[in-house]
Amino acid sequence: MRFDATFEAFEMTANADELREIDACVSLIVGDGAVMKAWAANYSQHHRHRLAGDLAMIRRTVEPSRRVLEFGSAPPFLTLALKRAGYDVVGLDIAPDRFAEAIATYGLDIRAVNFETQPVPFEAGSFDAVLFNEVFEHLRIDLIATMREVRRVLKVGGTLMLSTPNMRSLRGLWTLLRQGSTCHIGTDLYDEYDKLRRFGHMGHVREYTAGEVSRFLTRIGFKIIRVEYRDAGPPIRKSLPVRAQAAFEKTTCLLIPSLKPLFSIVCVKTDNDPTA
Repeated sequence: MRFDATFEAFEMTANADELREIDACVSLIVGDGAVMKAWAANYSQHHRHRLAGDLAMIRRTVEPSRRVLEFGSAPPFLTLALKRAGYDVVGLDIAPDRFAEAIATYGLDIRAVNFETQPVPFEAGSFDAVLFNEVFEHLRIDLIATMREVRRVLKVGGTLMLSTPNMRSLRGLWTLLRQGSTCHIGTDLYDEYDKLRRFGHMGHVREYTAGEVSRFLTRIGFKIIRVEYRDAGPPIRKSLPVRAQAAFEKTTCLLIPSLKPLFSIVCVKTDNDPTA
């Protein structure tokens, strides 16, 4: 089977309903201003499969109508998809006004909070579930303080779903050996910090392994339910070298799933706070 046909089949079978829903939400969400429009369009192109996977995981894990808090809602593609699916979703973002028009148009509840430096503006135990997808790798100030806030606003027994790039993936190991970089999903260290100036949010500070994030969350007061290693989706560029590399990566990761480029951790808040 041709490589393109293989990935066409992938698109049609993996989270197909969720992918259609994410694409529908992408068509409705546009950033305010030329810079944010371009960033949102690029983000949707590279993350649509990951977002579809996130939506599928939420549907499997959390019942509709439950109260869900999403950390890092820009661009608010998933926020809108969750609202359309019947969830009582609230988003947090450092600068939601970057998508003010879309937020107003679709009645999204997204609060302006820098959750690295500010407390989350909700009482303890306010939410049934928290989404912390593709945020952990961006944090640079105090991971313990931020994740304790995540735990605080969850109900006891509430679910945390966290996804982040897998540093010990095939792609991550190759990037480390070939380029001497530990940031395989992001770009250059300077460029990642420069995103603060260009887009209003921090890029990747560093990437992690599933083991170290699991151990960290356990010490915060979560019980790990499962770890899922995940694909990033078909490559954007269709050149022969990129297609060949992606085909090799896909085949290898079928044999060794822990080498996939992303991982998600599903955990629950325990009634014992080990950091208290």
